[in-house]
Amino acid sequence: MTSIVHMQNFLSEATDAVLTGENLDSVRNRYSIFSTEGEELIGLIKHINQTMVTVEPSPQFQRRLKAELIGKAQPTVAWRIRRLPARVQFAAIAAIVTTFIVILQRVLMVVMGEAHQRRRREQALPEES
Repeated sequence: MTSIVHMQNFLSEATDAVLTGENLDSVRNRYSIFSTEGEELIGLIKHINQTMVTVEPSPQFQRRLKAELIGKAQPTVAWRIRRLPARVQFAAIAAIVTTFIVILQRVLMVVMGEAHQRRRREQALPEES
């Protein structure tokens, strides 16, 4: 039975050997690991090495990461809106206010309609009795 540290060192060197194309027999001999567990782990290392592909990060990701690491503030939506010309800001505010008024008007119409129907039902009930 090998210790955990011994096995970790073996796996580290085996991974390095697979990445560099070195012969794995020298690593096995150095650590005296010839068990099926060691072979299974080496097979897993080889499989991962074959299936992993190099991926280049996008320029946008690189800029964002650099800004995060350096500590620059990211431009937010509010920051972008503040940089717009005054007439565009005014138009956006007017559109938001108009939308809010239309929605409020619709809600009030529904509420008033329900209240009106309730009053009509209440007035109709005493006449039937």
